[in-house]
Amino acid sequence: MKKNVRRLNGHGKTESDNDEKLNKRSEVKKPVTNVHAGHRERLKKRFLSEGLGAFEAHNILELALFYSNPQKDVNGLAHDLINRFGSISAVFDAEYDDLIKVNGVKEHTATLLKLIPALAREYYNDLYKADMEKQMFDIDLIKDHLIRLFAGKKTEEVYLLCFDSNDSLRVTTLLQRGSMSYSVIETRNLAQTALRSGYEKIALAHNHPNGSPFPSMEDIETSERLKRGLEFCGLKLCEHFIVAGSHCIGMYDWEREKIMEEKMKNDLKEERVSKK
Repeated sequence: MKKNVRRLNGHGKTESDNDEKLNKRSEVKKPVTNVHAGHRERLKKRFLSEGLGAFEAHNILELALFYSNPQKDVNGLAHDLINRFGSISAVFDAEYDDLIKVNGVKEHTATLLKLIPALAREYYNDLYKADMEKQMFDIDLIKDHLIRLFAGKKTEEVYLLCFDSNDSLRVTTLLQRGSMSYSVIETRNLAQTALRSGYEKIALAHNHPNGSPFPSMEDIETSERLKRGLEFCGLKLCEHFIVAGSHCIGMYDWEREKIMEEKMKNDLKEERVSKK
């Protein structure tokens, strides 16, 4: 019986060992499929052709994150942000310091996420400005304007609104921003700002972040103090608006409704008494 003879080459390797290596090298490697290949381009093209209406929340966020993470896959980060804050609007409304704590969020990404709602507010303010100037005092249009103006803001702000003789809104000016109570606004400073605008009819607007749109006792007292002081300067405070989330009320409308409600209650009591 013949024995299998394994010849040794000059390097101490058998010929069969060399044959095996050659066979392995000659094997064609199968390409690895990248499931994310072309994902960015597909998502961008889908947005341009369809808009955002049919997008999932994480896809909308992912599309924005492309521009602060030009190379990195951000699908997981988009999911993490929504899971952390609860919704896409909550992500945009989150504080910068809270965003930066999320793994994968750096300075550019946090700044971008804060920039998006600010740009949206400026867009709507500019868009509605032309309509506001063309129309007379339209309470519903003004309330819509103010809801967008205060959207997503976490600190209290006070704005001055000025109207021309045709009751068209001409000026919207920020008076104060911060956690300080708006009652510190002095009548003289408010009057000077209003008089510089050149208009005599004005309104105030401030927000109640995470609160109720109904006026507090401080709101009522401060508004009345300012109204009386402005009258001495020839200025008329037409309304004082309060915004909370998607709700906006006019204090004077609210007071009128409250007075009418009390009157109806009194009338009903008198009617009951008379029947007895």
